Amino acid sequence: MHARMRALERAHAARLAAIFRQVPAGIAIMRGPHHMFELVNDHYQGLVGPRPLVGQPLLAALPELEGQGIRELLDGVRASGRPYVGRSQRFMLGRGAAPEERFFDFVYHPIVDGKGSVEGIAVVAFEVTELARGGGAMPRWPTMRRTISSPCWATSCAIRWRRS
Repeated sequence: MHARMRALERAHAARLAAIFRQVPAGIAIMRGPHHMFELVNDHYQGLVGPRPLVGQPLLAALPELEGQGIRELLDGVRASGRPYVGRSQRFMLGRGAAPEERFFDFVYHPIVDGKGSVEGIAVVAFEVTELARGGGAMPRWPTMRRTISSPCWATSCAIRWRRS
């Protein structure tokens, strides 16, 4: 019976990991005071470019973000236990040789352990650069965008991922 339960748990974890990889939004899970990347999906990786993230602290993996307020926002979520929602927020982010101006809608949502302490942060992000610059059309999937960017959805997925 125990072996069967373990097999079901592993299958569930593999399925959830596959879903995370395919979601058309950038998703990352960060842990600890240095915001170490524990998980990133393919879309998140595409937002920041082909560089190692998992196992790296935020500012070691994405040094161009230093001084742009992201660390402070994440620290605030970690300290307060309350989510932060950013709308069309501007960042200089490098995918290539030089950082470029990019805009994002995103949620930083606390992941709480069994004792009520914040142990990590779930990130759900959408690039909205074209919309912010006035050159893009509204996405064809606004309902999905609202659902995925809602704090409840992010937390639910992060909790399920962590338990797997």
